[in-house]
This record gives sequence, C-alpha cells and structure tokens, in this order.
Amino acid sequence: MSGAKAKAWLRRFRYKLALPSVLMGLVVFSFTLLGFGAVVYTTALPSLVAVAEQDDGAYSQLTHSIENAVNGGLATGETAANEESASGSNASASRPTVTSSGLTLGNLADVSGVTQPEANAQDQGEDQDAQDDAAEDNDEEVEGSDQDAANPAPPAEDEPTQPDTPTGPDPEAEQAAYDHLLSEFQAIEGYMGQVNACVQAFNNDNQANLDTRLAHQRENAALYAMLHSHYAGLLGYALPEGSQYGSARGSLIAMYRCLSSYVGVIDSAWTLNVRFEDPENHVDEYMVPIRGSEVDGVNKYLAEFYSRYEGFVL
Repeated sequence: MSGAKAKAWLRRFRYKLALPSVLMGLVVFSFTLLGFGAVVYTTALPSLVAVAEQDDGAYSQLTHSIENAVNGGLATGETAANEESASGSNASASRPTVTSSGLTLGNLADVSGVTQPEANAQDQGEDQDAQDDAAEDNDEEVEGSDQDAANPAPPAEDEPTQPDTPTGPDPEAEQAAYDHLLSEFQAIEGYMGQVNACVQAFNNDNQANLDTRLAHQRENAALYAMLHSHYAGLLGYALPEGSQYGSARGSLIAMYRCLSSYVGVIDSAWTLNVRFEDPENHVDEYMVPIRGSEVDGVNKYLAEFYSRYEGFVL
C-alpha cells in the first residue's frame, strides 16, 4: 500500500472512531476523578489504619460482644459445675459456729456443823470417786470411738480390701447431726438456770421446815433425771461415719455428766437432810456428799463442767 493510500485509510478510521465532543469530555473527566480518588485514598489509608487500631469501631464492638457472650457462657457453666462438685464441702461452711454464751453456775455453800457425822465421810467419798472414774472412763471410750470412726484402722491382711468410696459423711446426715448436737447444747444452757435454782434452794433452805425441804428434794430429783436422760441419749447417739462433730459430741456428753453429777451431789445431800426434823443439829451429816466432792473449795464436777463449756465449739 502506498503512503497516500495509507494516510487516506487512517483518516477514514479515525473518523469512524471519533466520539462526539461531549462524550469525549465525560471520558476525560471520569479518568481525572479516578486518578484523584486513587491519590486521596492512598494518602489517607495510613491514618485510617491507625484510627482503627486505637478506637473500637462498630465491627470491633460487635466482635467483643460475641466474645464476651461466649466467655460468659463458659464461665457460667464452669461455675455451676464447681458449685455442684463443692456443694458437700461447702455445706459445713454455711453452718454457723456455736460457742458458749458465758453463763455461770453457783457453787454450793458450806455450812458450819455442830456435830460429828454419823456416816463415814471417807467411805462415801471413795464410793463417789469410783462412780466418777467409771463415768470418765466411759466418756474417754466414747471420744476414742469417735476418733476411731474418723480414722479407721487399715484392714487385716486376710480381709478383702474394700473398694474406694467418696470420703466424708453424707451431707444430709452431717446436717442432721449438727442440728441434733446444737439442740442438745441449747438444752444445756437452758438447764443451767434450773441447776442454779437448785443450788440456791439448798444454800438458802437446807435448815427450813420439812415441807419446804421435801419440795426442793423432789424438784432436784426431777432435774437430775432429765439431765441423766440427756447424758444417756448422747451416749447412744451415733454420728455419721467420718463426721467432723465427734469432739463436740464428746464434750456434750461430758457436760451432761458433770451437770447430772453436780445435781446428784445436791440430791444426796437432800436425801440425808430430810431425815432430820432438826437439820441444824446434823449439818456435818448431810453435808458429807457436798464436802466430799469439793477440791480447793470448788465442786469438782462444776470445775470440769466449766472446762468443757467454755471451750465448746460446734
């Protein structure tokens, strides 16, 4: 193709591709805006990234909400599982600790005698001491059995080994034991007022008229029977295996023994006292039980009771 023909063909091609001036302006303007937008975006991108890293945007807040909901659900599940597994061990923590209220008991007053006792005071004192030793041995056996229950001996070699079982007593049985021992302790503090009344009655009326002395003797004997009944009941009361209240039970048994023995001393004195129409002439006779149970001027049952009562913890 000659040069003239080529030029003519290019002119015709440009004519066919030629756009109207309005369209050409729009195309040029569009490309200009595109280039300007690219420059602006490239310039602003670093600052946008920095702001996104520092501030919580909508997407970030939504993400955090989802994470918190998931983590909260997991935490709730773990807490429920922990509470269920620890319900037995935390049950005792919910029970209030009980100690003595600081009540006091009166001591029996000595009365100056004017005659020599007809009864052998030494023999009666020895008999009373023998009974006391037997009662104390019984208490020690009870406390020992509580410790043995909490710390059982290993099985003998010829006995089959028992399979492992969960340690600790049944929570419901342990709660029942706590409630029972609490009621027994509250009863003791209630009886202390009645014991004081019996002590005061003997101190004031041991030389009153016979009817008054007989009435006091009957009241004293009834109180002794009630205290001894509680003592016997606690001796026969079995705690759950492995209970934490073995020591408290032993202390309650000892306290009831001491109170009943203290009232029993007064009962013995009344029994001798009411034999006489003129007790003022037989003081040394009816005071034998009281004097025989004193150590350094204080009734030995009363002293032991205080040692148990003041240190009691349930």
